[in-house]
Amino acid sequence: MKTPKILVSVAVLAGLAATGWAPAALAAEEVSVTLLRSVVPGGGLVKGILGLPQPSAGANYRIDFQGTAQVVPSAEVTISRGQNSGDFAVSAGSVGIGVDFDIHVCLRQGTICSRVAARVGRLRVVPGILQSLTLDRTNVVGGAHGQTVTGTVTLEEPAQPEPVRVLLSQSLPLDVNPPEQCGPIAARLDKYSVPVSVPTQFNIRGGERTGQFQVTTFLLADSAPTRQITLTASLQGEAKTRTATLTIRHWRATSLVLTPATLLISKSAPRPGTNATLTMNAAAPLNVKVNLGGTSALDYASPGEVTLAQGSSTVSFPISGIMNAPASCQDIPVAVAVTCAREPHASAYLTLCPAP
Repeated sequence: MKTPKILVSVAVLAGLAATGWAPAALAAEEVSVTLLRSVVPGGGLVKGILGLPQPSAGANYRIDFQGTAQVVPSAEVTISRGQNSGDFAVSAGSVGIGVDFDIHVCLRQGTICSRVAARVGRLRVVPGILQSLTLDRTNVVGGAHGQTVTGTVTLEEPAQPEPVRVLLSQSLPLDVNPPEQCGPIAARLDKYSVPVSVPTQFNIRGGERTGQFQVTTFLLADSAPTRQITLTASLQGEAKTRTATLTIRHWRATSLVLTPATLLISKSAPRPGTNATLTMNAAAPLNVKVNLGGTSALDYASPGEVTLAQGSSTVSFPISGIMNAPASCQDIPVAVAVTCAREPHASAYLTLCPAP
């Protein structure tokens, strides 16, 4: 970051014994105050350099920070003979919101300090300075069981000594209108809504550099395969922000596998069955119904549906009662539909062949 440097043209008292300059002379000279950073968190160090227009004969200066609150003490700077600059460092106190200070410089003569430079720069003390916003997951299935997202906000320095309030927002306002059969886990989306909810604010405790918050996601209900949401963190009263992007994917069926996938059917012997396994791309957010479908060639052992349990991404069920013995091999479609899933359908073919 580029170091801020502020120059000011001032009338410098130049006849004082402490400086060695010619007596009773006034000159318009440049006095500079260079801050290593112009924005400092509460409890942080204010560091800088006081520069003179020419080498000093040896003098003491005081740098004052004047604002609406007494948060930053004055800094004393001694510039040795033959030098034209000196360093200073003082600790800023705690602030609830950002406070601005004007920087003034005076020349010390015993107990008297004669101002030689007014408003040579500005310092801002803030509750904290944002360093980063991160998410422990950046790509999740919306609303799925176990697909929680934790956000972490990190400050450049620990909050001291009071908590730092962090404000949070997302790229679009939340407008949840859940499908009835899916309860509060689903968001019906249009261009004005997003499938996440974040707290509007939280605190980072005093003495800590980081704080965490939870992101609630919802099942996607629109046609887009994914939704990208930008989360933004800021500190109260400060313009600096940090962002992170969260990608929300549909909860959907990924496969239906039959074991075995081929059955030999005899007209006289008992007719065999098979086992079907449905797999989703994430664990079910709640108990949902899986509706079974097929053709008249099949008769499911269940009453037309099975339950995919909350927290599970797979469910298995038997298929039995093959009704017709084919004259030749036939591929019979087996299909399922999952309640609440955006892409609910999965299918497979069961091959039926006549027994030799």
